[in-house]
Amino acid sequence: MRKGCILLVSLLLFACEAEKKELATENERSSYSFGYTIGKDVVRGLEKLSLNLDPDAYCKGVMEAASGGGTLYTREEIEQTLQAFQKEQEASDNERLNYSLGFAMARDVVDGLRRSGGLEVDPNAFSLGVRECFSKTDSRLTSEEIEAAVASLREKMIEKQRAQM
Repeated sequence: MRKGCILLVSLLLFACEAEKKELATENERSSYSFGYTIGKDVVRGLEKLSLNLDPDAYCKGVMEAASGGGTLYTREEIEQTLQAFQKEQEASDNERLNYSLGFAMARDVVDGLRRSGGLEVDPNAFSLGVRECFSKTDSRLTSEEIEAAVASLREKMIEKQRAQM
C-alpha cells in the first residue's frame, strides 16, 4: 500500500514537471507570459464591472481569435453582443458575452502584435496563460520569467519597428 502511494505521488510529481516543460520554445514562453499578463489586467477590469466571468467561454474565444480559425459564433453575432454590452444592455447569454469579450481581446492583441511587430503568438500558450490567470492557479513560469519574456517580446517589437523605418 505504501509503495502504491509513493508511486502515485511520484507519477503526479512527474506529470506536474511534464506540464511545466510544455512551454519549451521561446515563442511558447513569451506567448504564455503575454497571455498571463494580459489576463491579469482583464480579470481586474471584469471584476470592476461585476461581470459573471465564465473562464471556459472567455478562453474559448481567446483561443479561436488567437488561432485565426473558425468561431463558435458568427462575427456579426460577436459584434452585436459586444455592442449590446457597450450600451449597457442586459446580456441574456452570459456564455456568448464572455466568448465575445475573449475573442475581441485576443483579436485586438494578436492583430496588434502582427501589425506593429510582425510577431506571431502561439495560440495554445497564449490562451493557456489567460486561462491560468483566470483560474488563479500557480503560473507555469515564475514572475521573473514572465517579466523577462514580456520584456523580450517588447524588445523584439521595437527592433522590428525600427527595421521597418
